[in-house]
Amino acid sequence: MHEGEWIRAAVTGASGFIGRRLMAALGPEAVAVPREDLSALAGADVVFHLAALTVVGDAEDDVLAARQGNVTLTERVLTAARESAVRRVVVSSTDMVHGPDAPVPTPEDAPLRPEGAYAGTKAAAEHMALGWPTPPEAIVVRLSNVYGPGDPHTSRLVPGVVADVVAGRAPTIRGDGRAGRDLLYVDDAVAALLAAARDGVPGEAYNAGTGISTTVREVVDLAVELAGGGAPPEVLGQAPPAEGGRRAVDATKLRDQTGWAPQVDLREGLTRTIAAERAASAA
Repeated sequence: MHEGEWIRAAVTGASGFIGRRLMAALGPEAVAVPREDLSALAGADVVFHLAALTVVGDAEDDVLAARQGNVTLTERVLTAARESAVRRVVVSSTDMVHGPDAPVPTPEDAPLRPEGAYAGTKAAAEHMALGWPTPPEAIVVRLSNVYGPGDPHTSRLVPGVVADVVAGRAPTIRGDGRAGRDLLYVDDAVAALLAAARDGVPGEAYNAGTGISTTVREVVDLAVELAGGGAPPEVLGQAPPAEGGRRAVDATKLRDQTGWAPQVDLREGLTRTIAAERAASAA
């Protein structure tokens, strides 16, 4: 499937952080699909399934909500896509499905050993999608930690740190700062989803990330520098288990099969994010 063949694209989770950028990239013909009424899938050629319970802490606090938001909703989308003769569904997933002990960077064929309600339900959604009878063709894209302007969830690393440094507060590090994350700018994440939809192989899972595991402390220090200085971070020394360890993904398969590669490095991405936060604070 190639871009020129798309007559209609539909997006679940279109009002979310990544969904809004994806809708803008797809253009005015794209349809936002509310989870309450999946009949909007009718006539779509490709569906990007982004709707989910996306905050890790919320999933751990409410396992039932995690199952409903990540597993049951995915089943409903796949069923509605089949009934509506949709050709392809791209399911957004997470690098956390591999668990905390995965090799770094992690290839797609590493075993899925999720820990916790969030990672576990995302892994279950993956298995369902990749085993779903065609049509529709299903493709999974495992995104690393996506960041950028417009993320409202300040419990996450980058929006939280950026909100602090722009406001002149000392950023907080919940752990010891040594945990590592593969930080992918939101526009690169959108490009990965589009690349998988156009040129990905049905039934395959693809990683999308930079392959670089940047420590929390490095992210915080860079944000402080780019913001023009400020109070040193407060290191609390404790963090939830899901926030420990090092993570990064090997995106060689997506690059080789589609030509995708991240275009925005962390310095540039944080610069843009800080500028957007300052503009929003001044508005």
